[in-house]
Amino acid sequence: MEMKEKAVQALIKKGWMKFLIMNFSLVIEEVEKCQNGWENENINATISNLIMGLNTLTFTMKCCTAEIAIEISKAMVVFVIEILDHPVLFTASAEMDPIGFRKKLLAVLEDIARLEVLRKEISSSQLEQIETVLCKYIESLSSLSSDCQRALYLLGDVDVVNRLPSQKLLNFAPTTESIESGVADCQKTVRRLNSISMETHVWKPWRVYLDFSYMVTMMSPSNFTKCSPTACGDIYAAVVRDGVWYEFVTALYLHVIDALKKFNDGSLKISSLAIRGALTNLYYAIVGIHNGTDFCKDVQILQLTVDHFSEIIIEQLKSPVLLDVLAKDVSETSKENNNFLFGVSISFLTIIHNLTFYFEPCIPTLREKKMMSVARNVRELAYTSDIKTSCLLIIAYLIDEGDSKDVMKITDNELSFLIREVRLSMEPERKSGYHPEELIEGLTRIAGIDHNKLKVIEQGALPLLVRSLDADKYNTDHQTAAAKAIWNLAFTDESRQKIIEEEGCLEALHKLQNSENHKVKNAVGGALWQIEGKNKHKQNTVSEELTRNDSKQIMLSYNKLARSEVLKMKERLANLGYKVWIDVEQITAGGSTLEAMSKAVEESSLILIFFSEAYKNSTNCRAEAEYVFEQRRPFLPVQVQPKYVPNGWLGILLGTRYRYCLTKADRYDLEVSSLLLKVQELITGVQQPSLDVIDGPLIESTVEPLLASAPPEKAVNLECVSWTTQQVAEWLGTSDLSNFVKCVREMNGEMLAELALLSQYHKDTFYSMLGQMQGVDISDFLRFSCAAKKLCQQ
Repeated sequence: MEMKEKAVQALIKKGWMKFLIMNFSLVIEEVEKCQNGWENENINATISNLIMGLNTLTFTMKCCTAEIAIEISKAMVVFVIEILDHPVLFTASAEMDPIGFRKKLLAVLEDIARLEVLRKEISSSQLEQIETVLCKYIESLSSLSSDCQRALYLLGDVDVVNRLPSQKLLNFAPTTESIESGVADCQKTVRRLNSISMETHVWKPWRVYLDFSYMVTMMSPSNFTKCSPTACGDIYAAVVRDGVWYEFVTALYLHVIDALKKFNDGSLKISSLAIRGALTNLYYAIVGIHNGTDFCKDVQILQLTVDHFSEIIIEQLKSPVLLDVLAKDVSETSKENNNFLFGVSISFLTIIHNLTFYFEPCIPTLREKKMMSVARNVRELAYTSDIKTSCLLIIAYLIDEGDSKDVMKITDNELSFLIREVRLSMEPERKSGYHPEELIEGLTRIAGIDHNKLKVIEQGALPLLVRSLDADKYNTDHQTAAAKAIWNLAFTDESRQKIIEEEGCLEALHKLQNSENHKVKNAVGGALWQIEGKNKHKQNTVSEELTRNDSKQIMLSYNKLARSEVLKMKERLANLGYKVWIDVEQITAGGSTLEAMSKAVEESSLILIFFSEAYKNSTNCRAEAEYVFEQRRPFLPVQVQPKYVPNGWLGILLGTRYRYCLTKADRYDLEVSSLLLKVQELITGVQQPSLDVIDGPLIESTVEPLLASAPPEKAVNLECVSWTTQQVAEWLGTSDLSNFVKCVREMNGEMLAELALLSQYHKDTFYSMLGQMQGVDISDFLRFSCAAKKLCQQ
């Protein structure tokens, strides 16, 4: 090797490189002069000899000293640009270049691009010339397209200002020890990409391809096997926390899509490779956010995603560019650009699904931005089942029980589709974008609205949920989701009876009640508590007088999203000398959550309910609140979600009670003081002086009246006022209010009319009356309220 190297170096000193370059130029001139010059045997023989000579130079660049290699490289770059851009080579077809002269020249460029010491010697102007020539070849000569693309992407390493070393970009292997440096590297890459002009991102995407590839790798959890489970989410949070990445990706998306539109209509003369490369980089950027929202549980980051990125997603899911792609079978199309657009669309929908699934506070914002209508429209147009399912899961989380508009409700067609997808996802050969437990979670959310419960059961969901409890066939996440769904369904008498009657359901639940997995155990325990355990517990519970103790205990009932606020309240109450029960302290690992909760309710003199939409949607919270109601325990509602108006079971339970609102900074201290005074009054039995310094109502001004119109002045205005006792009993029976029949045996039409008006217009009074009725629970309250509403509207 040393002898060969010395020999080549001697040749170079004698002018070998200049000789080869000069003769290449002469041969190209001969080809141009001669008719069918490429077919001339003498010319072909000369070119073949010159290519062998060229091989001596490429060999020398790889093995000689850097000084000599750079000298050869500089001369070769000038030569290759000049020869490749010659009209004779540019216009010749592949058949006219039988010995692959152009391929050899492209290979020389690749050799130079692969060596950093040579690559960095290429000037900016030379890079521009090379890129222009190669793009011309790609558009005109498909046979050379892959060679040109490979050379372009290798030459992308020429523009490395502020960029991480290529070795680090290509060989990322994070460990727990390298996370901190990985965050710094990602932040540096974000700054670099943001500093590069959008023109470069669109027209020359190969220059930044490695940067985007690195970013998506850093946000892919499969690469973090040697780190803690939260490492990927932690890196994502650190990278996007300042909002720059979201702003950059938004701007990139708008520029790339605008260029694509103009490219498609012919108004922008840009290479197809550039468009495809820009779409690839855009796709990587959006997939990174898709992965981040799946694994990052930092509520501040998720809120940042809603604030900075949800609007662009919603707007673009309305655009023809994406809708046209979603409506097609992309597997049948030959346009590679459509595949990238399809991937972008899927990521957009997945980001929204992740937000609704992991971050409930985003739901009001997405409703306001009309995401429900967007999801429905996409679902109607979508070609693939996975896209339809994504949209339906989003719809399931956005449905609003308090909104009378049909668009905010689930349709029978949508429900049957989701149940079918659950069934298909449980088949071993089925490959779906969603796991069965994710689909069941969506079904549970739909069933969270009481009037949907029977619909879910009647459309065949219950046998699937029972099958899902089979520990031998399905994983613990699947079992947990199924048990939670059954628990949710069991909150109404009709659906609870259906569950009891479903073959194998109770047996499957009892079989899992001692599961070693705590999530399965808690979900199964909740379902069994709601189906049969609560009544057994009541029978075994001592009298109300004995269950209360002298400690004047206060229980705090809340959803985990409000935990920080609740812990502050717990500390205030403890500092005032109250005994406080809160689940993070009193429920021990392995213990029964529901048994501990019920005991706490029974032993508490007062319960503070920190309510929000997340509280309403939680099966645990509903079980707590309903048990508080059934045990006739005093409670105070405390609002912890801005602008939230409780509806459904929670709205009826709270009625028109005063709601202490902790969501306005300028009223916060006053609200807390008022709440603490009320707590003291209820615990001690001594009335406290009211706070008369309040300027305006304490309840948020956004809380709407429970009724849209003023109440009738007299009960005689109602049609039912003339009913007989028998007719009232029949009405109660047809309204599935058999528990009321037992309590109001002699009720006539006039009395029913008065009670109906109380239930609609004086809920506190009705609530107090209901508290005196034995055997009537919250489900009866809900049913009577709904039936009475129809009476009042007649």
